[in-house]
Amino acid sequence: MSNQIEHSLNNIRSELGFLAQSGILNAQQYSSIMAQLPVCLLCSFLSPSLISDLLLTRALLLSQ
Repeated sequence: MSNQIEHSLNNIRSELGFLAQSGILNAQQYSSIMAQLPVCLLCSFLSPSLISDLLLTRALLLSQ
C-alpha cells in the first residue's frame, strides 16, 4: 500500500475515533466502519476477528 493511501486511511481512522469519542458514533457503529477499512500493513499478521475485538474494545473505552 502506498504511503499516500496509508496516510489517507490513518486520517479516516483518526476522524472516526474523534466521532466515536464525541458520541456521534456508538461503539458498534465505530467498530463496524473500522472493520470495513483495509488493515494497515503492520497489522496484517492479526486475524480479522482479533482486529474487530480490538476495535470494539477501543470504541468502548473511548465512549466512557
